[in-house]
Amino acid sequence: MPISILNLSNRSFNALRRANIKTIDDISKISNFELSQKSGIGVKILEEINKSLRILILYLKDDSDKLKLKI
Repeated sequence: MPISILNLSNRSFNALRRANIKTIDDISKISNFELSQKSGIGVKILEEINKSLRILILYLKDDSDKLKLKI
């Protein structure tokens, strides 16, 4: 999935793109520490990314629960 689905601010989105991180899978392969070592990615951007990922996981979890009920 592209990082655009995280609805990040332009600053966070551009920082990830500059770090050549284009997908959720790319983010999942590195730690917060490794991400913080990338140019332009500080505490606030890390917080925003982590918050957006938590929301996405909850959203996907809710969808899977709905699918289970329909089956």
